[in-house]
Amino acid sequence: MSFRPGIAALLLLVGTLLLQATPARAVLANTKHNLSVSGPGAVRATSETQTCVFCHAPHNSSPNAPLWNRRNPAGSYTPYASSTAQANAGQPTGASLNCLSCHDGTIALGEVLSRSQKITMAGGTNMPAGNSNLGTDLSDDHPISINYNASLAAAHGGELADPSTLTGKVKLDASGQLQCTSCHDPHDDTNGKFLVMSNQSSALCQMCHIETGWSSSSHKLSNSTWNGVGTNPWPHTSLGTVSLNACESCHRPHTAGGKRWLLNYSAEESNCYSCHNGNVATKNIQSEFNKTSIHPVAATTGVHDAAESSVIQSRHVECADCHNSHATNSSTGLLPGSLAGVRGITIDGIAVKPVTAEYQVCFRCHGDSSGAPAPKTTRQLVQGNVRLQFTVSNPSFHPIAGIGKNTSVPSLISPWTISSTMVCGDCHNNNDG
Repeated sequence: MSFRPGIAALLLLVGTLLLQATPARAVLANTKHNLSVSGPGAVRATSETQTCVFCHAPHNSSPNAPLWNRRNPAGSYTPYASSTAQANAGQPTGASLNCLSCHDGTIALGEVLSRSQKITMAGGTNMPAGNSNLGTDLSDDHPISINYNASLAAAHGGELADPSTLTGKVKLDASGQLQCTSCHDPHDDTNGKFLVMSNQSSALCQMCHIETGWSSSSHKLSNSTWNGVGTNPWPHTSLGTVSLNACESCHRPHTAGGKRWLLNYSAEESNCYSCHNGNVATKNIQSEFNKTSIHPVAATTGVHDAAESSVIQSRHVECADCHNSHATNSSTGLLPGSLAGVRGITIDGIAVKPVTAEYQVCFRCHGDSSGAPAPKTTRQLVQGNVRLQFTVSNPSFHPIAGIGKNTSVPSLISPWTISSTMVCGDCHNNNDG
């Protein structure tokens, strides 16, 4: 018996594909993406035994790769947007649109192109409500279908990996776009959440995101654990320390409470309080904001913007105005590590990042910003701009931005001398400071 060369090659190709598909199918069978009657999830078919049919079909499939067995969602989506995003996240394309044919909840799970009738499902006809059902509002989800190129990486000033490095587990699609499949492998749930690699210590996040100062940041290095009191600070992971959760201590890539920067909670300070309430971090910072004189971080929500001017224009204060969570560290000194990587204003009114002195942080609000309240103490010369009050050309001033002019100050208590400089926090602090 003989075969024509073309048929032999075809049989060889089919055999190879079957050998490659068998392990993938075996792995898939134990995941929630197995929607057949044998699937382990609460949502599965009542009698359908085929595993792959819910996504793929060898015949009568859509033109979408790979042999896609579902129709595209018909509606439009609200894409992710923020003032700091350099990429234009438009309507989903490619593999992401394929994923949304189930995960936006608008199309029945059993509605496949290769069948004239929908496959009957138990546990829900469409994707049930919950984290897996993203809906059509994707503004609280990591941006997808964006053109990830060298120009985009350059626009982020070195804090986004060059696309040429994405040749491992994390990949762009054939058109150079970042899709759901850049982070998720729908056939393999070995790492949980169908991630292409473990995100322990945010290893997956850091394949693309390279935050300045992160390598020495306490939020990367701290092995602090939750003491079990109050609310779990890491509600969407099962990891036990700050360093293991890393980015996910504050951020959530899907269904984020704080949409613009994918924060866990919409109230900015809540993302800090989840650890800095004495249940993870040693110091209970949250309790300090229950005192009479405070920076009113809870007074506004959604006013702070990461792209706002260094001089605050719309009066507010949030933790992120004074602290950079990606760079903050435990180092001590005239400029403590808690102020590492923060923006500020110099004594000459010039924007600077990072600050080199504590007062530069204070001048963001207490200098040239508009809307300052009237002084509580009556002054002969009213000057609410603290930056101008401490300018070293003044006849006198506390030595914040430079040493004082008085060469004889016998009242100074050691170790202070006429050559000393001071920081705002020497006088303005909490009563435990």
